[in-house]
Amino acid sequence: MKFKIYKDVVGEFRWTLYAINNKKLADSAEGYKQKKDCLNGMIKVMQTTEQTPLKDDTKTRPYTKKTSPVIED
Repeated sequence: MKFKIYKDVVGEFRWTLYAINNKKLADSAEGYKQKKDCLNGMIKVMQTTEQTPLKDDTKTRPYTKKTSPVIED
């Protein structure tokens, strides 16, 4: 995997995480005015471990195309 840091069209810093096959796995979802703040967001993702809690909403309601950003047409 690899991270890419870049500036968006309004000059803010963003990051994207890519899998080994170069498919996008995650992104910052927002721009940062300072590069250090963007890097801090990347570090938070890097520090995610198997102890990071997972909230599984599938037990209470099934995902649909309207409720899941993962399912695409």
